[in-house]
Amino acid sequence: IATNHILPTLSAMDQKAMLALNFTGSHFTDQFWYDYSNKLIWIPLILATIYSLLRNQKGTTTQSLLYIVGIIALIFLLDRTSSGIIKPLVGRLRPSHNPAISNLLHYVNGYHGGQHGFVSGHATITAGIATWLWMTYKDKLSRCIFVLFAITIGYSRIYLGVHFPVDIIGAFLLALFINILGNLVLCKYLEFRKSQQKPSAHT
Repeated sequence: IATNHILPTLSAMDQKAMLALNFTGSHFTDQFWYDYSNKLIWIPLILATIYSLLRNQKGTTTQSLLYIVGIIALIFLLDRTSSGIIKPLVGRLRPSHNPAISNLLHYVNGYHGGQHGFVSGHATITAGIATWLWMTYKDKLSRCIFVLFAITIGYSRIYLGVHFPVDIIGAFLLALFINILGNLVLCKYLEFRKSQQKPSAHT
């Protein structure tokens, strides 16, 4: 019974937050957030990832290639999990397709997105790569930039009216979970490799 009250309350809070964060801005803000939300904006993030490879990876060519394959696998996993599994499984309508709120929102260039919105694929992939880079870089400035980038990408989806705040929060949590899980698997793999490379006691 408690759940029956909690879920509608959370949904109502999510809609109120959506209405507060989505607003009719100027032509400049409309175009800025529309362009900022474009997938081409991921190019700097990808370049930063490649740079992190060149700066931090000091192993063999094979290890460097494995690092790149790991990044590609991460992006694929983030995309498939968010858009290929969770969105159709949960089936939550985007705010732009939700009759209870769609007419109250501001849209840019007629963009409404697909039907389902939980979780945001944009936010999942961006936060996933940003988390990967956050674990690679140790200086505070770089880490702050990656976190800020992920947050602003998430907000751009709210400003455009195509994702609820909970869609973005869920995406961030999913990206964090996948990165932690991937990091644990990688550590276990490296430990296994090291154990296999130890010289035998009989040699």
